[in-house]
Amino acid sequence: SASASLDISSAISSVFQIAPDAEVLSQASFRDEDGRQWRPDVLVRLPQDKVLVIDSKVSLNDYERAVNAEDAAERDAALRRHVAAIRSHIQTLSGKGYHAVDAASVDYVLMFIPIEGAFSEALRVDNELGLYALNRRIVLASRRFVEQAIEAHARVAASETVSGHVVMAKVAEVLAVLHVLADPTR
Repeated sequence: SASASLDISSAISSVFQIAPDAEVLSQASFRDEDGRQWRPDVLVRLPQDKVLVIDSKVSLNDYERAVNAEDAAERDAALRRHVAAIRSHIQTLSGKGYHAVDAASVDYVLMFIPIEGAFSEALRVDNELGLYALNRRIVLASRRFVEQAIEAHARVAASETVSGHVVMAKVAEVLAVLHVLADPTR
């Protein structure tokens, strides 16, 4: 959705305020030295050879069903399915090995959950979900967390600042990419 795109693009824009040489690649496809093909949703290449991988394809269908449920039993069942879908996506994402997509990659993947309520409800229903993800080198990430993680890595990677018009150009670039990624009809 457009809202999800705005959330993640605002989070990623903090990179460009701190590290103007950062590069955002959307669904770039490439092969490693073993011939394995990689196609992560978003790669953020920071200066000084640091790479953050962000996945943005977790299903929120059951969360939507929970929000629209007419009674508590229906809502609770939908939330349990929501958590199961997240756990399944964690397992699938872990098996892809995106944390090793590049020699400069940090040793985890950010799994972006664009709706704060979907993120918090999943953790409320399953208080072991975060640990389950971490044990598989996945960090569950709301918009706020993505923003903080990128900013922390960017501050470590570079100390330059950039003018506002350059930041806005970078934000527009990220917004265009993530608008496509967050579209549930694709």
